[in-house]
Amino acid sequence: MMLAPSENLQARIVQVRRSLREASLDVLIVQHPANVRYLTNFDGSSAVLVLGQNESIFITDGRYDTAARDLLSSSFIDENPALKLVTRSYDEAITEALLDVSAVRIGFESAHCSHQRFQSLTVALNEATGSNIKNGGNDNRPLLIPTNRLVERIRMIKDAFEISVIRTAATLLSEVAKNVLCDVVMGRSERETAHHIDKKIHDIGFECPAFDTIVASGPNSAFPHARPGDRRIGADDMVLLDFGGVYEGYCVDLSRTVSIGNPSAELRRLHCAVVEAQGAAIAKVSPGCLASDVDTAARDVLTHYGLGGAFLHGTGHGLGLEVHEEPRVGRKGPDQAAALASGLDGRLEVGMVLTVEPGAYLPGLGGARIEDDVLVTPTGCELLTDVDRMLCKAVVD
Repeated sequence: MMLAPSENLQARIVQVRRSLREASLDVLIVQHPANVRYLTNFDGSSAVLVLGQNESIFITDGRYDTAARDLLSSSFIDENPALKLVTRSYDEAITEALLDVSAVRIGFESAHCSHQRFQSLTVALNEATGSNIKNGGNDNRPLLIPTNRLVERIRMIKDAFEISVIRTAATLLSEVAKNVLCDVVMGRSERETAHHIDKKIHDIGFECPAFDTIVASGPNSAFPHARPGDRRIGADDMVLLDFGGVYEGYCVDLSRTVSIGNPSAELRRLHCAVVEAQGAAIAKVSPGCLASDVDTAARDVLTHYGLGGAFLHGTGHGLGLEVHEEPRVGRKGPDQAAALASGLDGRLEVGMVLTVEPGAYLPGLGGARIEDDVLVTPTGCELLTDVDRMLCKAVVD
């Protein structure tokens, strides 16, 4: 595993601690696996980080004892988090850690904390301190406070280490895509085709596919997230391919639509419109631009072609340790202030990595989607994936 340098981890932790101060929080319980990895390099299946202004406690179970000790001692320069091993339950270990640091205002990741864990921590802290957290506690006793997107907002801006990893991953995925056409052959099933693509993803160096590969042929291509099935690719089919890979923990994602034989004029026109819509959206990507304006640029082109109603999803999403993360690139909402506050919309910033993937889908006929990954730069954007977008002729046996 390629580890983020210790100075990068420290910079990330400094930003989280700044956010804690702004929210008047003593500590944050970080339990979302992607957020834990972002702050510690730990990629195991189960861990929690209790992060305070002057201390941090890393909680995991015995399966990861040695690995966690080795990782934490090598990953940090300014501090070594205390390691706490779970003896009976994670909730008990978290409670003990909070009491160890005398935390009063305790932030938790509301999007990633189950109601059961919230209740368990509430009861345990109440019992340990004799307070009533449910009723707000008092100035000297613990209070659990929900936070939203505190670490995720920081993750949106990729640092130099992340950009380097994602660039490499995008180059590898582009190579996979350039070789995918030979897997789209008449008579081969969608499921078989997806298997061949997944093998290429593994063979070139990815840890695993970033999601279930989509191969949708003929009328199935009208379903944006169709599952590969037993349908065999036939003459004049449009074939929608959507696949991605995980490289050193980071996700990349790409879609192309190819043809078998000679698709109808209507399908060729649809594909041309999607290519043009993607070009308009990519041209819009720049620092300060609203993510929704990128979506509008693509949607306006498809509307011009009479395909506005056939565009069934947003224009893109952020990429990073998760294949779907912020920023969201979707329609402009009626309440712009609320959209900005909730993360449903936002201004693009240098260092963001996102997909641009307009599509159009005609039930019973077929559909097309073209997707690439871009990095927001000071002057616009850098195209990270580089594959022919034209309606290529796939192999006909």
